[in-house]
Amino acid sequence: MRSQPTGMSRAWLERLPETRSCNLAVALERFGELREAIAPPTYSVCVNEGFVAEDVDSGDLEADIDAYLLPPGMELPVDEDERDRLCGRIELELDTRTRELRLGVLDIPEEAQTNGLGSIVIDQLAGLGEDLGLGSMCLEAGNVGRWAWMRCGFDFEDPRSRAAVLGAAAGFARALGSEVELGAIEHTWELVDLPGTVTAREVLEAGGAAIRSVRRPISLGKALVLGPPPSANPWWGRLSLEAGSEGVVRLREYVASRGNED
Repeated sequence: MRSQPTGMSRAWLERLPETRSCNLAVALERFGELREAIAPPTYSVCVNEGFVAEDVDSGDLEADIDAYLLPPGMELPVDEDERDRLCGRIELELDTRTRELRLGVLDIPEEAQTNGLGSIVIDQLAGLGEDLGLGSMCLEAGNVGRWAWMRCGFDFEDPRSRAAVLGAAAGFARALGSEVELGAIEHTWELVDLPGTVTAREVLEAGGAAIRSVRRPISLGKALVLGPPPSANPWWGRLSLEAGSEGVVRLREYVASRGNED
């Protein structure tokens, strides 16, 4: 049985050529909403490879893109080391059949991370997903983004992700000498909202990593997520795009703060 696309997904299907597939390396502008969603403001996009296509059996829409995100004034080609240092990178795929957007890579240049550009892109992608009728956005929160994606409203994708994060957090809480009950935590935002703060010095003395914003107290939740070694608690996160979801509400509030809060 064929799907009945509506809204933006129908508009994208109508833009496809007779082959029912479009090469984004040469025709990204045909899908301007995608181009606007994947790049931080003022950044340009250079597509490595990608496509938008119709599943001829179901009538569903599929898209896949791998692209560099170029800061203002930069054009490719540039030296490879300079490109990797100054440019961002994004890889994602989406499918209206599964109603999912899976974000494989979102790298923002380090000097741009403090400007909240990563959270802005997530907000833009969430808006795109909503317009396409998707139900969720998924990603892996590894060394980069373990805490930021929680602040952006991503919840644990499954019990294994929850157990990995909370196990590492409980161990680091003991190293800090902090008495905190984590067993009842079900959602990432319960970690975000944990009361209490610690100092960067206390985190380092407990064997944790250096955390940015050393001149201000660090929220306890942030310390428990970022303190353990990166290999101890990578997790898969899922942002619900359903109307009124707790995750989207938190994302929009975080972006409104420009992502500068701890």
